[in-house]
Amino acid sequence: MEQSEVSITRIPADFDRWGEVLALILQAFAFMDGIIDPPSSAQLLTVDALRAKALRETGLTRRRQDRRLPFCSRKG
Repeated sequence: MEQSEVSITRIPADFDRWGEVLALILQAFAFMDGIIDPPSSAQLLTVDALRAKALRETGLTRRRQDRRLPFCSRKG
């Protein structure tokens, strides 16, 4: 199996794939719909909220073969 190099960097200021990030988050937490009470806070997220969160916090992105997708953030 061929392996590719992976690098981790801060989310760039011009990142514009927030809709894809939101879809990924909603898909990841969808199995909890109707199971947990109160519902997952993922349901409250919007593209604008994610963008604002990235400005307030340290957002990280994983890059592999010219594909970039944020995978975590932390206050800092």
